[in-house]
Amino acid sequence: MDVNRFDRQMSDMITSHGFAHVFDIAELHISNVLRIRNRIKHGDVHGPIIYTTGVPLVPPNGNPVYLEPLKLPAATDSQTVVTHIRQQIDSGADGIKIWTGSPTQHGVVHMADNMVRMITNIAHSQGKPVFAHPSDSKGVMVAVDNGVDIVAHTTPDDRLLWSADMIGKMLRAHVAVIPTLKLWKDVLIQAGDTAWSHDKFIFTAEQQLHDFDKAGGTILFGTDVGYITDYATGDEFALLAASGLTWSRILGILTTAPAERFGLKKRTGQIVVGLDADIVLLQGDPAADVQAFDKVELTILHGKVIYKRSQ
Repeated sequence: MDVNRFDRQMSDMITSHGFAHVFDIAELHISNVLRIRNRIKHGDVHGPIIYTTGVPLVPPNGNPVYLEPLKLPAATDSQTVVTHIRQQIDSGADGIKIWTGSPTQHGVVHMADNMVRMITNIAHSQGKPVFAHPSDSKGVMVAVDNGVDIVAHTTPDDRLLWSADMIGKMLRAHVAVIPTLKLWKDVLIQAGDTAWSHDKFIFTAEQQLHDFDKAGGTILFGTDVGYITDYATGDEFALLAASGLTWSRILGILTTAPAERFGLKKRTGQIVVGLDADIVLLQGDPAADVQAFDKVELTILHGKVIYKRSQ
């Protein structure tokens, strides 16, 4: 491995944007991310602490169209599900990822409730959270009704807002949301939409997040980086603000909320005596401009600088 090249790429994608902890929620081969995080852990290269779900599961006949011709394993039967989850966790996975709603060439295919419930039961018995890609409102409710912990993405695809009843169920089930609003901007731009900011697609996602936030829902930060190739996070912060989130609320979804959700609040998430020295120094004031969250001077992990802006 070219150490300098690795460090540059890790800096470009993650640490220069202020992240000392990241959760990878989709791999084709779990061994890939395990090798990377072990090199970082041993100090051979620089980077954040990486958590992973390993290889996700999709519904039968539900391979996401945008991954073709690559294929993800399908939750076809209970033995397949049990074997897959145990393999991922035994290999070192920190969570499990599924598609409760998967976009295919023939529409959205949803995972059966009993399969989702089996997956969450197994994962929870091992102390692991479950992430779900929902695709639409029905996919969200399949996740919510069957024990999923985190919904990765808002769901503008069906152009439906999240009702008060739906959000209430999400809150009672303690389901967190990763909005990935920048992903929707990227989807529209790729489709040639130059007026993306006025598209109902964006409005729907922003309103879903706004309503979930106002109801007191737990929000976690993410842009779907890795799938999208633009690593900058400024657009996500701007879109979060456009959805009605204050700069202090955004600070929370970057720090205390993920520390709480992933059982790390006694170690990180705040600058407090006795906690790990995981600190990000910004060049500007996010209270004046939320995009200052993406203007990072230093990223520090356990008291060690893992990113420093070049002068």
